[in-house]
Amino acid sequence: MHYRGLVDLAADAAMGTRFDGVLPELEPYPHDLAHAYGELLFHGPALQGITAIEGVGERAMVVQLRSATPAQVDLPGPAFHTDPVVLDSVLQAVVLWVRHTRGASALPSYMGRYVQHAPLQGPLRCLIDLEPSETARGTFAARLIDAAGRVVATITDGQYTASEAL
Repeated sequence: MHYRGLVDLAADAAMGTRFDGVLPELEPYPHDLAHAYGELLFHGPALQGITAIEGVGERAMVVQLRSATPAQVDLPGPAFHTDPVVLDSVLQAVVLWVRHTRGASALPSYMGRYVQHAPLQGPLRCLIDLEPSETARGTFAARLIDAAGRVVATITDGQYTASEAL
């Protein structure tokens, strides 16, 4: 395995833009969360951050996410700077989208860029744009939106590997 990262912290990160409210064309996701977490994903209760699946499309998925505190995942400290449950839940949604659209398992393997404008707190809406691929690799981007409609974080240039053998 290989990991590489660059972190650039700023005392006052500029707040993200407001979400324009435009959603891609979506259809209902065919499974409930109990099936998704019981049959399609492997995450235990502490990491089950998807609270609702609004819909799935040919190139998109929209989910509702919960944020977590360190105590909820058995870690010390009062709060996360970047919530690992939220970020992992974005990747969980990518796995569900690949399974739904390609009938294959997926392993998200890369985030090209992650920008966080504000704390990941409270319920969040996540809009994921995915680029289907005929090969084993595909790409994705995501926007995390808070209850006030502000884009509080973005992921760009994400990659996943899909395979029926995974």
